[in-house]
Amino acid sequence: MDQLSVLLTHYSRLLMIRVDFKCLASTTDNKYLSVFMRKLVVCLKKQYRCLVGYTWVREQVEDKAPHYHTALFLNGHKVNHPSSIIKRIMSMIEDQQTLNVYIPKNCYYPILRHCERSQQAAIYRLSYLAKHITKGNRPRQTKDYQTSRHRQA
Repeated sequence: MDQLSVLLTHYSRLLMIRVDFKCLASTTDNKYLSVFMRKLVVCLKKQYRCLVGYTWVREQVEDKAPHYHTALFLNGHKVNHPSSIIKRIMSMIEDQQTLNVYIPKNCYYPILRHCERSQQAAIYRLSYLAKHITKGNRPRQTKDYQTSRHRQA
């Protein structure tokens, strides 16, 4: 939620997009997702010429491969629908063999700086990422979550 607030100091409109990823093999670290997210953020920054915020959380059940719930935040003046970004993610996923992608229903939220209702809807959706169950089932040095680190304008 911190990155949501920070990015609203940069842009009066944001578009939040929810995307889920699953590792195709069991792993003790977050390397596959970290590398993918780094490439995706660079690509989106270049395409839209704006800050790209993100957050992801790792979940893992027992001995199964981890999965990740992510949220992307982009300038809502430049992006008002997720279709082109989802196409980009799908094409990038095809090029590698480490992750699967799932696009949840109602995957995007337009957020306005001066509209508490739009912010609350996005925060409610993000609250699912904060659930405690299935977290912590990882090696000690592996993170449960990560966010972009943008600062207020």
